Amino acid sequence: MNRFSEIVSQKTTDELLKMVYEFDVWSPEMTEAIEEELKKRNSLPTDIQERKNDYNNNEEANDYKNIEATVVGTKKGRYKYGIIIGVIIIAAYLFNAYTTDKENESIEYYNKGVELSESKDYHGAIDAYTKAIELNPKNTEAYYNRGHAKYGINDYNGAIADFTKAIELNPKNADAYNSRGVSKDDIQDYNGAIADCTKAIELNPKNAEAYYNRGVAKYDIQDFNSAIADFTKAIELNPKNPKLSEAYYNRGLAKYNIQDYNGAISDVIKAIELNPKYATAYCLRGIVKIEIGDKKGACLDFQKSKELGFEDADAFINEHCK
Repeated sequence: MNRFSEIVSQKTTDELLKMVYEFDVWSPEMTEAIEEELKKRNSLPTDIQERKNDYNNNEEANDYKNIEATVVGTKKGRYKYGIIIGVIIIAAYLFNAYTTDKENESIEYYNKGVELSESKDYHGAIDAYTKAIELNPKNTEAYYNRGHAKYGINDYNGAIADFTKAIELNPKNADAYNSRGVSKDDIQDYNGAIADCTKAIELNPKNAEAYYNRGVAKYDIQDFNSAIADFTKAIELNPKNPKLSEAYYNRGLAKYNIQDYNGAISDVIKAIELNPKYATAYCLRGIVKIEIGDKKGACLDFQKSKELGFEDADAFINEHCK
């Protein structure tokens, strides 16, 4: 049973109708309890899923993470999966009468973990989240956030373990599946990564980052056509995101690998338009130009890539431009 069910059952319908739209306040578990209670009362708004999807899409506009990699034959970039900040904390304080001293102390450590995570003190954050979990073993968000902190120190197996626990506590947590998929990709469990991202998509079909991350994993197993389809879907779901350059870059890289050189150049041009300082994108465009016989244009791109700080561009300059 959802641990917030009893709490929300004591609220009036008017109160719940206000709460159900406060996506930035409540944890996924609290939101689920609110929706279930309104369903029982035949009062759940018909536009709730649409409003929730709009909120999630707006949140994704700031949820990208850049990971540098070499140009040819690898990926670059991955969506950032954001830390949950202040959700269960707010819920618990608003219903303080229903929480124990240990739960409130757990919330304080959770808060501390969020602050330390934001300042990139991941070791300190892990300690704080661990204490929060010891005080309240059902604190789903603490496991989820500790997973991100462990990911931040490259402890991918530790991150996977925490995301798994978060999923056990809340099997409908699409973000936990997506994050576990990213971590599995980093330990080269590509099929596991694809399975987790697919589950995240099943739970939230408009989850652009899950499509993107699944595309990365499919690229890793050289399923380039399927990777292209996933990158395309990620772009379609959130076309106004100012940081879509990685999606265009990776789709261009996949197209390069299937010798769709014109398609590759079009995507890389778009990536550069979105991020004019995208050094590796200039280098990739140069590589594609070599393939289509535009040596002069390629050398200009290699030089631009080098000027922007991509040291590997020197190898291409030495090979093609001397």
